[in-house]
Amino acid sequence: MSLWFTSVAAAALIAGAPEPPPAYEPPCPSGVSGGLKAGYERESLLAGPLAVFPAGGGYADYPPHYIASVRRGLLNDLRALPRRDLTQLERGSRRLLRAVLRHASDDRYPGFGAAATVRPGGVVTLAVSAADREHVGFLFDHRAFRHSEHGYRVADGTAAVRFRGCTAPYTQYQGGFVVDSPRCATLEAWVDGAPMPERRVVSFGAGACPA
Repeated sequence: MSLWFTSVAAAALIAGAPEPPPAYEPPCPSGVSGGLKAGYERESLLAGPLAVFPAGGGYADYPPHYIASVRRGLLNDLRALPRRDLTQLERGSRRLLRAVLRHASDDRYPGFGAAATVRPGGVVTLAVSAADREHVGFLFDHRAFRHSEHGYRVADGTAAVRFRGCTAPYTQYQGGFVVDSPRCATLEAWVDGAPMPERRVVSFGAGACPA
């Protein structure tokens, strides 16, 4: 064991190293989902055994007005229709939007698709920082997908998820996020039992976020 690792571990113990919240652990997928080119980890949010896609800044360029409640999104769609001289298709869309609005919720939101890929043998616990858990959740527990038609509450997601590399050449998990508004959110990753997490800031429709 290196002196550097020993000093880091000792400092973490003295300071009280943060621990991840209880994490949902998805079952190992039965096979590889899609192909990844060599060196894909370099384009990921986290270097090392875990790759999270979309990479880099996340969803920084996603239109912020789409990161809104299901009800707000439907209202935006309704207002985008012409006020007069509607085509038959537009009139049908307006009727449908008005009907759906009667049951739409102000506290449910569309989900963001994402994939997480782990090298064989790797174990990574990925968590939303405590400051952001009220606003961001993971959707890698596929039981939450039953809410997809009407939108997700943040509480339908999980605060943390644990990924295991259980297949070769990598294990790919399909899931996503639920977010209640445009924001910069911090993700924390405990890699292979490390005492301290790596942290990355991800943008959800908020443009460039500070590192």
